[in-house]
Amino acid sequence: KYYHESLSLFFDLILRLAAYSTEAAEVLLGYDDLLDVIVQCLFWRTHRPDIMQELHSRSSLSDLEAIELRARCIIDSFTWCSTKRGFVDEKDGNYDDQSKKFFKAIATTPVVSNTFDPNNDGIFLSNIAELMKTDSFYKLEESDQEFYYDILLRSSHAGYIDKLVISSVIDLFASVRRCDVAVRVVNLAFNLLCKRTGEWIGDKKDKP
Repeated sequence: KYYHESLSLFFDLILRLAAYSTEAAEVLLGYDDLLDVIVQCLFWRTHRPDIMQELHSRSSLSDLEAIELRARCIIDSFTWCSTKRGFVDEKDGNYDDQSKKFFKAIATTPVVSNTFDPNNDGIFLSNIAELMKTDSFYKLEESDQEFYYDILLRSSHAGYIDKLVISSVIDLFASVRRCDVAVRVVNLAFNLLCKRTGEWIGDKKDKP
């Protein structure tokens, strides 16, 4: 009982600390398994029927929405902390080694606890597109949806996009429900497929 009641407070505390200063965010990133907890709560709807059943029984789905919002904001704060001073030649998209280390850590964070399912090898980056197919994604404000596009593009700039991630984004296009999302997904797919320079496909350097 107390565990579930304290979850929102816990995420609120982590968010306040992560947003307080770069130094505080760096300290938090040093704690083992903290990133796992933050990332995995975004996948409770798709990968943890046991948690969802318990939340339903407690009528606590509104608490989950608040937790998901805080988790996205925490990841945003960590991303900002890791890239704030991480540009080579002051160019966005050319990240230094410290920034790339963060993006590797978040890209490879498991979406399900090994304790719950030791056979699940799904990782955050290759499963973001799955979150973008859900009803909860379409209920988000546009600014909150931007989180998913942004983390994919920044991961691409850091060099952590593989064939599985690109395939998942292309597959996502077949399931979009609104024109505005379809346009964003197409743009996203183009940018993941282009050279990892941070430049859009169609720029003069890409012309034959």
